[in-house]
Amino acid sequence: AAGEEEAAARRVAEVVASTSRLVRDSLPHCEQTPFETQSCLYTSTCDHDYVLSRVPGHERVVLAGGGSGHAFKMGPALGEMAAAAALGWEP
Repeated sequence: AAGEEEAAARRVAEVVASTSRLVRDSLPHCEQTPFETQSCLYTSTCDHDYVLSRVPGHERVVLAGGGSGHAFKMGPALGEMAAAAALGWEP
């Protein structure tokens, strides 16, 4: 686990350095050193498909998730489908 943490810290440092260079080169009047960094965690299903369904036994609850890092691109469509499911409409 310690090796994985060190590798993750190196990847974060590489991304921060790369982004700082991009800001320096593209936006020279902006501060290039981040004042805060935060990892972005996302969910993933075994088959990398989305989960969008009513929860069995709780018909008033709709579960939407498992975006596997791609849900941001489909946010409006997933939101529309989740709302339709919550309202009992066909999407």
